[in-house]
Amino acid sequence: MGALLHPVTAAATCQSVIISEVQRMDFATLETSSSPKDITVNYDGSGYTGSGVVLIGSPSRGGYQLVGDPTCTVSLDIENISTGSANVTLDSFKGSYQNLTINSFPSSVLPAPGAGSVLYLGAKMTYQNVPEGPISPTFDLVVNYQ
Repeated sequence: MGALLHPVTAAATCQSVIISEVQRMDFATLETSSSPKDITVNYDGSGYTGSGVVLIGSPSRGGYQLVGDPTCTVSLDIENISTGSANVTLDSFKGSYQNLTINSFPSSVLPAPGAGSVLYLGAKMTYQNVPEGPISPTFDLVVNYQ
């Protein structure tokens, strides 16, 4: 999964925020299924849940380090979600950042990233009638800072 930075500045004193992917969100390799299946990768590191899925490998949450001005606050959003298939959806993103749970995006205002705080993300993927193999969805992680 990818994360891109699209900063919007509300105060001239804030500096940009740098995002570095430290752990790729991974849904493992999926089985072929003619009936709808879903898998949710948990943001808190507790693994995943799924309805009748057979996986090769272990799914994992995504981790994104944010580094920026410690005097500014941020809000986060997920945009431009792409799965590469009409038979695959990716939604229900949740996350944790500086011990705060983010239940929906866009997020409320969050503490400044300072020296580097890791945002952990999880999401739900639903799929049907896709060939066996890995699915590598992409999305943009948008950081608005003020």
